[in-house]
Amino acid sequence: MLFNLTEEIDEFNPRKMLFSQGSYLLDEVLDQDYEIAAISQSLISNRSETKTASSLFISHLTRWLDSLRLRRISERFVVPPQIPNTPDLYLLEDATDWIIKQAARLSRPYLSYYHLYPPHAPYVVRRDFVDLFTADGYQPVRKPKHFILEGGGADHAVLDENRLAYNQAVRYVDAEFGRLMQELEKSGQLENTWVVLTSDHGEMFERGITGHLRTMFYQSLVKSPLLIFKPGQTERIDVHQPTSAVDLVPTLLHLAGRQIPDYLEGAVLPPFGSPPAERAIFALDAQYNLPDEPLSMYTAMLLKWPYKLTEYTGYDYLPEGKPFYELYDLTADPEELTNLMEIEP
Repeated sequence: MLFNLTEEIDEFNPRKMLFSQGSYLLDEVLDQDYEIAAISQSLISNRSETKTASSLFISHLTRWLDSLRLRRISERFVVPPQIPNTPDLYLLEDATDWIIKQAARLSRPYLSYYHLYPPHAPYVVRRDFVDLFTADGYQPVRKPKHFILEGGGADHAVLDENRLAYNQAVRYVDAEFGRLMQELEKSGQLENTWVVLTSDHGEMFERGITGHLRTMFYQSLVKSPLLIFKPGQTERIDVHQPTSAVDLVPTLLHLAGRQIPDYLEGAVLPPFGSPPAERAIFALDAQYNLPDEPLSMYTAMLLKWPYKLTEYTGYDYLPEGKPFYELYDLTADPEELTNLMEIEP
């Protein structure tokens, strides 16, 4: 998708620009010539079993500076904020500062999209956010393990530990987003700028499952945040109506006074528009289905409030190999414990 839109994007900054590459020389001394410096630093400082760095002195110097920086970061964080399976560090504070600078320099009008990393796993937070929720009295509803696990899965203690870490990470992100909004307000930009905060998915800490890489659509996964800040807005407005991520583009076009193409899915979000009250909202997970083949292995969800129907098709773990259905009344059963397909199909 990004490749198809390249010509329409005026400025694209890859996410690695916000990664702390573990190099003081790159990030602090040579920050104005990052690309050239990155190549040079790699040549002069990186050593391997088959290759010697171009400069033995700078290779030792960079390692020493990097170790000092990592020590300073480790003093602030429980564990270093490292991107999983990489040597890269990601500081949300750096990303927030970068967005503030971008918003100040961009020519008006502009549309910017920023995808931040936290609160993604491994849920790393600063030390001042640790233990915020350890004694909050919250008792999660204990749910049976999902049949997809076939007897495996995490126990309640592991689920609770991950949930606590995730809550701390969300609070950490909330604080940094608050700092961003304060800076935008201080500079006067909130008087003529729309701000949208949303997410691509939730996280699951129930039924023996942690995270989100599962072919299912329980509320903990599909109910993601959506906050829209109107220019000059001073009062909070709560909207209690099912919406979908496909509603965002039509809504932004509407707010910008642009024509909404007929081929776009979605509707203008309330309170700016009035989506049909009886409309259905869909979600599909076909990650194991071959992209160019007809759908044969997937999970599909249909939400028509208050009922939510989920279909599992084509998976090896399905009983007797047949499609399996779950039907929940989200008003009477918000925790999705009673499958109505077994009671009143």
